[in-house]
Amino acid sequence: MAALTGIPRHIQIAGTLIAVGMVSSGFYWYGGLKASQSLSWPSTSGTVLSCGASRSWLTGKGYCADIAYSYSVGGQAYTSSRVQFQPASEGRIYTRVLKQLATQYPVGGEVSVFYDPADPASAIVRQLAPDWSRGWWMLGALSALGLILGGGEWLRGRV
Repeated sequence: MAALTGIPRHIQIAGTLIAVGMVSSGFYWYGGLKASQSLSWPSTSGTVLSCGASRSWLTGKGYCADIAYSYSVGGQAYTSSRVQFQPASEGRIYTRVLKQLATQYPVGGEVSVFYDPADPASAIVRQLAPDWSRGWWMLGALSALGLILGGGEWLRGRV
């Protein structure tokens, strides 16, 4: 951290955690914005090409829906694998839900595809109302942690 010489350590700690909280929250809020916009997207019929689950890259616990589907808009064919916008607990599944997923999205079955009229290549098969609370939680928790750790470091230097 040679570039941060002269900046007190407690400010570095607090600033870093607050910045991470802001970036992480930004991803959730962007997902929320896209989820909100997708509620008014038109739909078309699509075909499920594959359906399964892959281990969650975020936690390594549980699984995430892994679905591929094809659809066409205005005579142009598209394929996509996006299930929904914004990571949500409804999107993470566990072993006991795999059978239900296969029933909901059987390979070769028909699926409703919601697509962005401005960019038909952007599509989802599940429309969900945005969950704005997660972004605020993440920002608040990391900011509080940064202030606590930074404040502790500041106090340690004062004592």
